[in-house]
Amino acid sequence: MVANVPQGFAEAVRSLCTFPQDLLAEVAHEVIDFLSYKIGAVDTESTYKRLHAANSTLTSQQVQGAINALVYTFRDAVRSGLTTEALTTQLKDFGASVWSGKAVKVVVHVWGDRGEQACADAKALPQAIMHVGQLVGFRWKLAISVESSAARNLGRAFVALEMKVSDNSNRIKTHSFELSLYQFQNFAKQLREIHGIISEI
Repeated sequence: MVANVPQGFAEAVRSLCTFPQDLLAEVAHEVIDFLSYKIGAVDTESTYKRLHAANSTLTSQQVQGAINALVYTFRDAVRSGLTTEALTTQLKDFGASVWSGKAVKVVVHVWGDRGEQACADAKALPQAIMHVGQLVGFRWKLAISVESSAARNLGRAFVALEMKVSDNSNRIKTHSFELSLYQFQNFAKQLREIHGIISEI
């Protein structure tokens, strides 16, 4: 993470480290709720007002940047499935001039409470929110039409496809459809493009 942080990350973290510990903990919980899609956004304005009530000199942009740095930190931790020990090491790798010891303790404490569940939620989100199925079977065959209500469609080649998809409750549904040769060639071209992109990752 240290090498791949966005521009301005270190400065944003320094701003974050000026937050009172109780407010930092609240914002950290709110960020995890945001990453788990339990809330639509982190309430930056409320955080800004509370900081200024505590005589902070941070601007609203600095507060937003600090919260974005925390979102980036937790999103990376969720994506990587980090343990509390690994997150502690990662934050300390930035050095004390970026993450203060107190801020590291607060962030790691919140991650210790909620990190495991946040990682589990992130893995379940694609299926739970978007109801994405999983392809478990794929068959195809080339065929020639021998019956049609229009004589011009007789003898045309087509590809019959059958896909088996497992849904969220592990029920398998079969989807069958036909493609003209042109449609199938276009479909195959798109699959080759996808394969090319994946092989570069």
